[in-house]
Amino acid sequence: MSTIISVTGTAEVRHPAERGTVRVVVAIEGGDRRTVTDAAARRHAEVVAGLRDLHDAEAGPVTWWSSDQVRVSAERPWNADGKQLPLVYRSASALSVEFDDFTRLSEWVTDVVQVEGVGVAGIVWALTEQRRDQLTERIQDEAVRDAVAKAQRYAGSLGLGDVSPVAISDPGLLDGAVPLAEPVVHAARMMSAGGSPSVELVPEEIVLSATVHARFSAA
Repeated sequence: MSTIISVTGTAEVRHPAERGTVRVVVAIEGGDRRTVTDAAARRHAEVVAGLRDLHDAEAGPVTWWSSDQVRVSAERPWNADGKQLPLVYRSASALSVEFDDFTRLSEWVTDVVQVEGVGVAGIVWALTEQRRDQLTERIQDEAVRDAVAKAQRYAGSLGLGDVSPVAISDPGLLDGAVPLAEPVVHAARMMSAGGSPSVELVPEEIVLSATVHARFSAA
């Protein structure tokens, strides 16, 4: 009579980030709509003009970028005494810029945040699509091997022979449940270097992980 052994196999890999995508926001506020929109459009055009000189999809340092349209909103704020103040207009737009050279990314961020009305909303670190596919294939294979090794250890502890696969799946599918997403961690630090006005961006390793659920039989 065969014994069923159910296990979970896991694997993890770490790799330095290969791309950094910075989100830049251009925002201008004021009491006159035309003045605000004109100023925001000029700032936006300045940033875009600089990006065009850096953009080269193959050679970098900017491999890709996109830009939102300039949008205008208005509101009447309240002061501390509960009095409603005159109308304030806000014109804003955003750009996403992908770099493959992190030194150039740091230099560009240092320059762009010195422009009035321009700020950095965040940075996302990533791998190239080709690298991610390669690493995903690798850790999926390692997760399966981990499951096999774990099942065989269990079988050995029970005095059984070699295990034979019965079923293998992504997490949850063996029980008919909705599979859980594989965790992927993108981490980075953003700091000023030694009190310098320049911004040093320090991407940490990206962590990819894989999990499989498996069942084996052994006699």
